[in-house]
Amino acid sequence: MEFSRKGLFRVIADVTEEEARVVPQGFNNSILWNAGHIVLSVEQFLFFGTHRQAALPSAYMGLFWRGTKPSEWKTDPPSLQDVVQLIKEQTQRVKHEFQEALDASLPSPMDFPGMPPIRTVSELMCMTLYHEALHIGYIKALLKSARAS
Repeated sequence: MEFSRKGLFRVIADVTEEEARVVPQGFNNSILWNAGHIVLSVEQFLFFGTHRQAALPSAYMGLFWRGTKPSEWKTDPPSLQDVVQLIKEQTQRVKHEFQEALDASLPSPMDFPGMPPIRTVSELMCMTLYHEALHIGYIKALLKSARAS
């Protein structure tokens, strides 16, 4: 996970709060939404999916879960800086919680459309990193678009 997170931090290192909130034409979400979605997804997949305690503000589900978008937010979102801090803390929590548990079986298999059932923590970690990399790609495209305007 540290490899992926270092890549994420490199991409968003100099993103301004203004750039983080831009939703360019042709996109549904912003850099902030994608960063929030990354941290929320890891909590949902790894922590909730293995019956461990998740550690995010309750508002994150309504802001950053699948199907949400900034144009429909009913509460003020956190700053990008706050989300980045949670991602840093989460990286350490994941390392602490799962370092010795990669071969463990999940409490019950997880199904994702078009993929085989996920049965172990290591398979779930791989899927989580795959998902995170997709959103890092979106962040790169959003940043390029925001800076082109």
